[in-house]
Amino acid sequence: MTCSTTSSTSSSGIESVVIGSDGDRTFGVRGVVEGFFGHQYNDDPQGGGLWSFDRRKYVVDLMAAKNQNTFVYAAKCDPKNKNNWREDYTVEEMTQWTEFVHYCQAKGITFIFGISPGASFDWYEAYDKDLETLTQKLINFAVQTGCRAFALCFDDGPLVLVPDDEVKFGSLGEAHAATANAIHTVVTAALTTSSSTSLQWYICPRHYQGPLMMTNPELPQAAFSVVRKYLDALNTITNSEFSFFWTGSEVVSQKITVAHARWWRQYFGERKLVIWDNTPVNDFERDTIFITPYTGREPGIVEYLQGILSNPMPDAGASLIQLSTIFDFLNSPHAYDPIASLHRSLSKYISDSGILDDMEFLILHSDGGPACTLTTPATPWDQIQPVVERVLARGQQFIDPKIWPDLQKYFLKQKSFHTTVSTGKGKVLY
Repeated sequence: MTCSTTSSTSSSGIESVVIGSDGDRTFGVRGVVEGFFGHQYNDDPQGGGLWSFDRRKYVVDLMAAKNQNTFVYAAKCDPKNKNNWREDYTVEEMTQWTEFVHYCQAKGITFIFGISPGASFDWYEAYDKDLETLTQKLINFAVQTGCRAFALCFDDGPLVLVPDDEVKFGSLGEAHAATANAIHTVVTAALTTSSSTSLQWYICPRHYQGPLMMTNPELPQAAFSVVRKYLDALNTITNSEFSFFWTGSEVVSQKITVAHARWWRQYFGERKLVIWDNTPVNDFERDTIFITPYTGREPGIVEYLQGILSNPMPDAGASLIQLSTIFDFLNSPHAYDPIASLHRSLSKYISDSGILDDMEFLILHSDGGPACTLTTPATPWDQIQPVVERVLARGQQFIDPKIWPDLQKYFLKQKSFHTTVSTGKGKVLY
């Protein structure tokens, strides 16, 4: 699709973009959040760890080719980003980050630097010191790399404040809001000049998902008092320039519906919401890879959401298969066809029609993960095995080397077991 874009606003007040000749709306924020859990270095025997910069670049290359615009770095396995966030990156690391931020910018991709201080941030005695350290880390990163977009990730921290902290702030939501506002003020003052690019700001709340019962204001307060108290404070007090990340009705959402999005919009009001979509991420189930096409997201949600960002797998190469289909949905949600999109995705990376057909068969008869809504009958292993054998025999010759190592590892593992393959919402049973 050739994309010409013009600004537009939906009936719910969310800025969208009109693309293509069909006038289908797309999301204002489209792309990837590198936010999976894994090992610090690429030493996980199952392949989970930080992406290399080369892998990040070929993800960005696909994003640029597919008209995406946002890459968030919020890796849970980077100690300098999470557990040891007070520690500065080395000179060598900062050189690499600078080069990558510039690479993104050259491709038309906004790079967002996310940081996760919540688990160890001192909300009481050393609060001022920690606040200054965190603020200065963002300023230093921005000055060196040219990054002008930031995400404060308060997820995976404490659920409530200890009594002394409550005296200081009143509640966890108030603490997070006050801290975000203070950082916003200082960083904006340090980086803004008359000719500078405006800054972008995001928060991942401590409570970042919820079904209707958690965001429906008509339900009794007792049903969700802790979550509601937190979100009420965070949403009310935090500077309006912050968009909120939200994973959907669950941490890994099988479906994101218009009904969900409408309730979130009613609850959060004018606050812009970006879905941190935990698919195809597999850090919770490293024995498999999720490469089925993107499903379960109703196209009408574009009217209520600022954007969607996919959280991929540590297996960056294999992630490209589903990412390509996700990007098709984000570009044109109403016209999206998951099977046709999968075929286009595989055609980009497979040069032999027979192997392409085999891969389509294997994908559509494999575990799609908890975010997948595709279902097909369970397929006996004796029907799967010969297809796996053909792909293993010829894959290195005909499948792009960016994705083949991840696929080869997975199929060799699959071959070493001998039960049946379930499909749809089920699992590959090894």
